[in-house]
Amino acid sequence: MGEIRFVGDAHLGHRLVAGLRGFAAVEDHDHQILSNMARVARPDTIWWHTGDEAFDGWQGRIKAFAAIPGTHHLVLGNHDRGFPANSSSYKYLSAYREVFASVQLAAKISHQGVGLLICHFPYDGDTEGRGEDRFEQWRLRDLGKPLIHGHTHSAQRVSTSARGTVQLHAGLDAWGLVPPTIHDLLSGI
Repeated sequence: MGEIRFVGDAHLGHRLVAGLRGFAAVEDHDHQILSNMARVARPDTIWWHTGDEAFDGWQGRIKAFAAIPGTHHLVLGNHDRGFPANSSSYKYLSAYREVFASVQLAAKISHQGVGLLICHFPYDGDTEGRGEDRFEQWRLRDLGKPLIHGHTHSAQRVSTSARGTVQLHAGLDAWGLVPPTIHDLLSGI
């Protein structure tokens, strides 16, 4: 089995996020993320994208992921066109399925005997500067299983939910725009 890596909140084509990450041009931002992925990719890499993958020109931008070696899975985020809060989400799913081996709202994986859940959203917590948690109806219920997430754009890699459950942030903002491995994430617990 190949190495497991995570890509959270790539935000390809998103000028605001590119600027917040220090890039003057969105093309430079996107090139950096895709180059970082290609540099660490192997043919057997298993990629878990934790949502919010592409904005302007999203269809062309997500196709860039298909050029990165490995098998790509997508857990939809609130900014992805296929996210079900978008009333037309069903119209976009086929475009995602052309690139990703699976497209879902959440996933369950096991690594070296550790059961983990994957969702775009943490059990609780939101983007820094936001008051209350958004998208509560799309978050997983906290039943005590460690959760890998994106969404927060925080530099914090590990947090605990209000119930004390470990939340592992796979968002690129926490990892210097380099996709972390499952070992990187689990080293925090």
